[in-house]
Amino acid sequence: MTETEDVGLSNDTGTQFDSDLCDARSTDSSPSSSSRSRKATNKKKENTKYRAWGTQRRRVYRHREKRERDSFQRQVPALTDQMARLTQRHIKKTNETNPVSSASTWKTLARYQQEEILFGTQISELEAN
Repeated sequence: MTETEDVGLSNDTGTQFDSDLCDARSTDSSPSSSSRSRKATNKKKENTKYRAWGTQRRRVYRHREKRERDSFQRQVPALTDQMARLTQRHIKKTNETNPVSSASTWKTLARYQQEEILFGTQISELEAN
């Protein structure tokens, strides 16, 4: 090998080395673009997972609400009957314990006062005689 051939080889090697660096830079930039692409894909997947999770959560919530509503609607007739019975019991108990509210009590009181008046007039007539 001569010197010129040796220099030629070194120039070729330098050129080759420079092109390798350029290739390395280009490969370095491509992973960042592919990593961006992967990040975007992962973000889309996460977004899709989050949306699916939200959809599932809302579906379960609506199902639970529907079950509760149906349960309450089934309880309405029984609770209405129970309320009517309790109201009647309360009215009956109030009439028995509160003489002022009972109509028959007013009649009894009127008879009692009438008898007192009649009895009082009879006594005053006896005393006058």
